This record gives sequence, structure tokens and C-alpha cells, in this order.
Amino acid sequence: MIPALHKNNKSSLNYEPEASKLSIFAVNKAYFRRRFIRDCASSDTIEFQKKLLLSLPILLVILVINSTALFMPSVVYGEELNTNAVGAKNQPIESVEKNPDPLESINRVSFWITDKSDYYVLRPMAIAYDFVLPGFASQAITNIFMNLKDVQIMLNNLFQLKLKASSIDAGRIGVNSTIGILGIFDVATKLGLERHYEDFGQTLGFWGIPAGPYLFIPFLGPSSFRDAVGLVGEYYLTPQNYINHTRTRNHLFLTETVDRRARALKVENVVFGDKYIFLRDFYINRRHYLVNDGLENQSLEEDIFDDEFDDDFDDSDFNDMDGFEEE
Repeated sequence: MIPALHKNNKSSLNYEPEASKLSIFAVNKAYFRRRFIRDCASSDTIEFQKKLLLSLPILLVILVINSTALFMPSVVYGEELNTNAVGAKNQPIESVEKNPDPLESINRVSFWITDKSDYYVLRPMAIAYDFVLPGFASQAITNIFMNLKDVQIMLNNLFQLKLKASSIDAGRIGVNSTIGILGIFDVATKLGLERHYEDFGQTLGFWGIPAGPYLFIPFLGPSSFRDAVGLVGEYYLTPQNYINHTRTRNHLFLTETVDRRARALKVENVVFGDKYIFLRDFYINRRHYLVNDGLENQSLEEDIFDDEFDDDFDDSDFNDMDGFEEE
């Protein structure tokens, strides 16, 4: 049987083209097709894509700064280029304070695009998420992501030389990751280990880098020149971004985004008047408060939000507004 089979197939084998007679173009085309598919799935390509995405906020900031310096030099170099420094020192702070939103016309366009995207896409997903998941399940998911967020907070406290706060953050991570079962339960708060709120933008502010003009980044939300640069640092301090499996990393990102938006649903009704101005003023005042650890301008929020508002929403709700702003 074996010799017969060999004999029957011999004629067909004779018609196989020799390797030297194959089309070089066809061989190269097939080779590069396989090489392209393999490279697209390689970790090196993924890392390149990540670096490319990381460069977008920097390019945006550079573009805005250069455009502003070209068309509105007073925004970058001062409200009045020829202001006498001695005279300015004798004026009230409010009179020499620069306009916090010189790019309002551009920011409003970005805000409109983001707001409509949120209304028609992200908000319905958040409502469905909040409706389907029981309260304890959504709280468990929130706790898991907050436990991961504590890693960022711990590192930023360390960068700001706040050793006590950083050690508390480390204790929170240790307790919630073990006793709290990977952060499902927030045991650390019940033990008296308070949660802090720090990010890389606050770290830059701690070291004296000014906030710069207000900037609304499409799909990311309220920011400033300083905080836009801080987003790059936040990327590298986010534990989820070091997961090599792309699909898992994307699922976590989507779940965290929807969960954060669902938490912001309960504070939507506090927005009044011009939504853009409300979020802008809230963001600027809160960032000033956080960068200075609440030591300065504490009365600003008290002027905006009265006691009745404070009775309805505690401090954790204010921090949920950070997530609402970013969507």
C-alpha cells in the first residue's frame, strides 16, 4: 500500500514548481503579510501604540501653548506685558489675577462635543449599569478600583514628601488587598486609615508649577495646562496599564469608566445655571483646594455651596464629581 500510494502521488509531485521558479513577488507578499500580522500582535507594537497615545496630550498642550502665544501673548506672558512690577505688588490680588479661561471659545466647543457624547453614549451605559447591578456589587467594583487608585495616591504622596500620608496609603493597600479580598471590601476606612486624594497634577503644583489657563480636553474633561501634563504621569502610575493582555486591560478601563460615571449620576442634579461655567468654576476651586491641601481658599467652596447642600452630599460625593468632570 505504501509503495502504491507513493507511485500514485509521484506524477503530481513532478508538477510542483521548484523553489527557484516561484515568484519572488508572491513569496515576499506572503512573507510580509504573515510578518505584518505577527508584528501587529507583538508586545513591541502595543508598546509603540501606547507611547503614541501618551504623546497626544503633550502634543495638544504644545499646540495650544504655541497658538496662544502667537495670537494672545498676554495669556502666556502676563495680563499686561508692560505692567510695572512695583505697581502690581501694591494692587489687590484680584485686580492682577489673570483670566483663568482665556480659551473659553475653544473650550466650549470641546465641552459641547464631550457633553453630547456623554449624554448619548456614556450616560445610558451608566444608567443601565446602575440599574442591573445590585448596590453591594457596584460598591465592590468601586472599592476594587479605588484600591488600585490608592497605589497612585501613595506614590504621589511620596513624591510630595508626605511620608505619613504615604505610609497610611500603603497600609490601606495592604489591609484592603488582604483582609478586604483584593479591595472588594474597604476594611481600611473602618479601621481609621483615611483615604487621601492626590494625583500627578497636584504633585506638579506642590513643586511650584503654576496651573496655567483652564483647558477642557475632549472626552477627558476639565483640566489645565499643568494637569494635562499630569495626565501623562498618571498613566505611568496606573497599575492597570501594566497588564500585558490588551483585551483585559481594555475591559478594565471600560468598566472603571462606566462605574465612575454611574457614581456621578447621584450628583447630576446639583449642577445649575450654565453647565460649562459651573463645572469650570468647581474644577478650578477644587483643584486649588487640593493642591494647597485645604489650607487656602477654603471659603471659596463655602461661598458656592451652602449648608443645605453639604447636608445632602458628603465629601465622598465631591470626590465623585472628579469622575463626573472627566467624562
